[in-house]
Amino acid sequence: MKNIYIQLLLLLLLLLASPVHPQGWEWINPKPEGNNLTSVFFLNDNTGYAVGDNGIIIKTSDGGTTWVQQNSCSSAMLTSVCFPDFFTGYCASYFPSDSSSEILKTSDGGETWTKQVIPGSFSAVSFPDISTGYVVGRNGLILKTSNGGNTWDTQSSGTNFFLGSVFFITPNIGWVVGSNGSLHGIILKTIDGGVHWEIQFTSNIKGLNSVRFTTTNIGYAVGDSTILKTTDGGTIWNTQSFTSGDIVFQSISFVNSDTGCVVGRNMTSGKGVILNTTDGGINWNNQTYGAIISLETVSLTINNTGYIVGEYGVVLKSLDLANTWNTLTTGNRDHLNSVKFTNDSTGYVAGNNGAVLKTTNGGTTWNDIIIDNRLGFSSLFFVNSSTGYVIGFHYSGMDLDTSYIFRTSDEGLTWQKQYTAPWTSLNSIFFTDVNTGYAVGYDGINSWTFVMKTLDGGLTWSLKTTSLLHGFNGIYFTDNNTGFIAGEQIILKTIDGGTTWSEMPVDNYLHSVYFPDPEHGYAVGADPNSNWQGVIMKTSDRGITWNSQYSGTYHSLMEVTFPTLDIGYAVGTENGIIIKTVDAGAHWNVQYSYSSYPLSSVCFTDANTGYTVGMYGTILKTTNGGVVSVNERPVSGELLKTYPNPVNDLLTIDLSEVSGKIFLSLFTLSGQVLINRVITNKETQIDLKNLSSGVYIIRIISEKKVMTSKIVKK
Repeated sequence: MKNIYIQLLLLLLLLLASPVHPQGWEWINPKPEGNNLTSVFFLNDNTGYAVGDNGIIIKTSDGGTTWVQQNSCSSAMLTSVCFPDFFTGYCASYFPSDSSSEILKTSDGGETWTKQVIPGSFSAVSFPDISTGYVVGRNGLILKTSNGGNTWDTQSSGTNFFLGSVFFITPNIGWVVGSNGSLHGIILKTIDGGVHWEIQFTSNIKGLNSVRFTTTNIGYAVGDSTILKTTDGGTIWNTQSFTSGDIVFQSISFVNSDTGCVVGRNMTSGKGVILNTTDGGINWNNQTYGAIISLETVSLTINNTGYIVGEYGVVLKSLDLANTWNTLTTGNRDHLNSVKFTNDSTGYVAGNNGAVLKTTNGGTTWNDIIIDNRLGFSSLFFVNSSTGYVIGFHYSGMDLDTSYIFRTSDEGLTWQKQYTAPWTSLNSIFFTDVNTGYAVGYDGINSWTFVMKTLDGGLTWSLKTTSLLHGFNGIYFTDNNTGFIAGEQIILKTIDGGTTWSEMPVDNYLHSVYFPDPEHGYAVGADPNSNWQGVIMKTSDRGITWNSQYSGTYHSLMEVTFPTLDIGYAVGTENGIIIKTVDAGAHWNVQYSYSSYPLSSVCFTDANTGYTVGMYGTILKTTNGGVVSVNERPVSGELLKTYPNPVNDLLTIDLSEVSGKIFLSLFTLSGQVLINRVITNKETQIDLKNLSSGVYIIRIISEKKVMTSKIVKK
């Protein structure tokens, strides 16, 4: 027994240390990233790292031409990245409480990252050498390590301000800046490695967000409509002038004492702001950048190359001392609402601003087809590889709230308008053959929802049914005569090609309906009586009865699909929620999507290859059914508290810091679900005595947290 126990512990240590690479869902649009990027660090002109929301770490080795997503094993908001040498790097993370956050470390240039969970919320990290480092954060928090991050010690800052930036020019000499709201800033300095911190400047300055020094005497700090400079190590700070405006400067970087760049956001226009100087800040020159995006961090290298990252994954590059900037980000950034594939390689996506995107290489590249930039497209459907339909409505101009149906017969190269109706919005479209199709929507003049039908490939449409009480959101047919509509607290069924519809009232607001075969169907949406928690309903008798299934998510679900009778997926709002079942809905498990944006549509070409789309141009792809090995699954915030561990039989789970309804799951290392249940007690026990010896994963999902722990069963 002792030998088995030792072997299990060795297995656990191996799992924690083994190198892994991202699997599951891959971000394919926009490139290189769509999540907010919060920090960028370049070691030289070509090699750099950017980090951001959802544990995102991307690396380039060719000056930003290509980027590779690294496996951080984290889903935290990463706020800062720093590399003291070519192979050793650190990331700090922020969690919206002071309970705990993560510090990540790599020793192999980002191939693998290890994680420490430490009390506090961190905003910035600085390593002046490979062993000595500092992190700062909420409530005046300053931590120091002298052994490369193995241990961290708390230092006394003398303030409870939010500390947003830290910079050390030597292992002992450094500065920290922060704020107590936007109206009051603070600057701290140490000359003894943080044993003592001196408050240098607090009066008459607004909140400060970033600090950099080029020598022990010359330094800069920026913040809310503020640029400061010192030439005596911070004893005196002088305000520098710049173009007037309500600008929040987020980051500053200098090549030398004279040449630097500052980035942020104009709070009046919402647009990103870039200023540069070549004379030590005597003059700050405004560089044109028109996008309504906050620019978060700038990094300049010694060879006049610069990089900027910001909201929605924007990446900019300069080759001329920050005078001109080119965007490295590619791809559509409109809200995308519907995705359909006609074969393994060819697919279409419809979204806002009149865009239909097409790929012929499985999503590697996408071509924009702009039909009318005043239109928002809500749904598309292809009858075969050549013929397809897209529906939408005008949301600007003279034709506000007018619905349209467009048709293509040449694989999306051209689109012809077939149908127009004022004061209506169309939500979903479905064709049973090349001539017969259906669409559902809302009529604003008569204040009713409707179903309409075409028998001539969309040339003419006739009204089939209306409702004054229920919105119609999704439609699906299992054959030429049998169809279903998912709506607001209703499911409708027809068995005569839409001539008549029977109604079944339900408690939920349903957005989508799908049948993998004529017997079995699924509808997804949200429960208005449970804070809009995600719901799944299933029928096994051709829609005569519908039963609710456990969804495992608090978020509203927008679309469902089943590539096989047993394997299904659903996507929804908030934090890129994706759930999957492999047993016809008996169990649904949350998958990690790497997206922080709502997802609206999902489509699979086979059991493993699928696509999902959502806000800000998000397109994700999986080629392995979205499966991420347990060792790759990220953990947000603190680890789940369990004891004893290793365990013989009864395992106690401490949920004292978690509120509301909690979903608990127990997995094998291969991802097999052994337990799924709802728990409400602050302390609960599960009996593991019948499990084989080995390593297992426990995960809980609450309204605000996802927490995970590895368990050794003796």
